[in-house]
Amino acid sequence: MCGPQAPDSLEPAIAGQNVQTVLRLVSLVLLVGGLALMGADVITSMDKGGEPYVRSIAQVWQALGPQSLGAFQGWARAQAPWLNAGSESLLTLWGWAVVGGLGVLLSFVAGRLPARH
Repeated sequence: MCGPQAPDSLEPAIAGQNVQTVLRLVSLVLLVGGLALMGADVITSMDKGGEPYVRSIAQVWQALGPQSLGAFQGWARAQAPWLNAGSESLLTLWGWAVVGGLGVLLSFVAGRLPARH
């Protein structure tokens, strides 16, 4: 033996902490993304003279990848008609609320990190 080795019982705990850390990082990115989308909507509303403006998921997706949005909608109509109505409804939701809400939900799923001693 070249030195002390950690007991085998610590390996699952360390792996669990790594997963938890990754989940918390992803939730932070989603929360920041939701706040950025909300800020963009506020700026756009001010530019329009105070008229409320909220980007939908479809508008955000269109800005990020217009071909993939069209491909998804075409696929949903042709291959999964049972999914088409639900997906169209989902695409009309507020972008900031969905992205930020997923961040909050993921943050709760990840839970708290254990206290360090």
